[in-house]
Amino acid sequence: MTKRLQLLHELVPTATEIALLVNPHSSAAEPNVRTAQQQASSYGQRLRVLRANTEQEIDAAFATFAQLHPGALRVENDPVLRARHAQLVALPARYAVPAVYQGPEAVEG
Repeated sequence: MTKRLQLLHELVPTATEIALLVNPHSSAAEPNVRTAQQQASSYGQRLRVLRANTEQEIDAAFATFAQLHPGALRVENDPVLRARHAQLVALPARYAVPAVYQGPEAVEG
């Protein structure tokens, strides 16, 4: 978690807000959110947490995402979210927002 947020900070140092997409049903979600909030704060950034795990919830989260205009997106490492990698790569691309993922699924065809 911390390395990916550090990478986003290095890639987009002017971003004042970072969006974090988490699966709300994951037991690791809230501890990871707290860690990410602390780290984002240390960089002078605000963390906006989007919670979704179904296709419809992800679409709704990105509708909110579009209104927030964050400078970057971090997708939490979660099996449910990894299974939706095609959707989670297409949506940030549509909004031209840099995104960081866990694993190679996001860049493999």
